[in-house]
Amino acid sequence: KALVEAGGMSSRVSFTGRLPTPEYLRQTAAIDVGLALYFPTTKNQTTVVPLKLFDYMGLGIPIVGSDFAELRRIITNLCGCGATTDPEDPEALRRAVEALLRDRAGRQEMGRRARECFQTRFCQERQEEALQRSHPVFAAGADRQG
Repeated sequence: KALVEAGGMSSRVSFTGRLPTPEYLRQTAAIDVGLALYFPTTKNQTTVVPLKLFDYMGLGIPIVGSDFAELRRIITNLCGCGATTDPEDPEALRRAVEALLRDRAGRQEMGRRARECFQTRFCQERQEEALQRSHPVFAAGADRQG
């Protein structure tokens, strides 16, 4: 919160705490830029993709994420739906967010690409297909009832 205030962005950033899912999705759908920022305190935080990244993508929201390999691969290389930055550099974070906020057309295009990438690669149906291709035991079990 102190960084938001120091950066003069208090009017554009809110901290809501935990919300019920419908309210979370309603509020998330209204944001201009999604933040997927994590500090490299554990290996898990630098190698795993947070679920909120897919929430942002599914809602068509451009993303600024931590510059970790897997986030970078999805956000910038695979989908072109945002930017990554050093999560421990507040000035770099401010620049990344401001760049998106200043470029409405670019933000809209990144949001479109986020949604398209989500629908073609990451939605539940695509993930089920990939799981069945890579693990035939799941495909065989799909016909069973139980």
